[in-house]
Amino acid sequence: MKTFKFLSIIAVIVVTLIASACNKKNEITDLTSEMTGTYIGTLTIDGLKTTSDATADVTNNGDNLIEIHCYGDDIDTTFTQRLFEDGNMIQMCSTDEDFYNEYGHNMNNQYDHHNMMKDSDGLSWSHHMDEEHKNGDEHYGNFNISSGMFNYMFKMMSETGSYNAEFVGTKK
Repeated sequence: MKTFKFLSIIAVIVVTLIASACNKKNEITDLTSEMTGTYIGTLTIDGLKTTSDATADVTNNGDNLIEIHCYGDDIDTTFTQRLFEDGNMIQMCSTDEDFYNEYGHNMNNQYDHHNMMKDSDGLSWSHHMDEEHKNGDEHYGNFNISSGMFNYMFKMMSETGSYNAEFVGTKK
């Protein structure tokens, strides 16, 4: 009888530990919390060799998605990006139709797959690069956690051709 009681207590402890570990694993990291806000900076247009003041408002769009509204004298655009952990940086990548237009294929749904499995590796930049991209695929922006900086390289088109416009800003 004592052995049965002892085994019952051990079983309860093991089940409690497993449930506790699963609950912690189910907590998905919210990368947007530190990135949202207003970034004040400049937009540098390489083809024209000009720099102008610009602002980027970054808002949470759900599940490690952000919406970025970048505006100033030379730009006014809004777009969505998914965030990924990369050491001291938060990298970002296009989503949905923008992803297809940039890379010529749909995502493998790796982010959704890992969210269902409650696997935080779905937020890893290296995992994203391994699962979704080929060598040479370009990405255009990131956040530096320690400096509070955000940068993004816009690929622009005009009647005379294409050019780059780079936003660099610091969180206000």
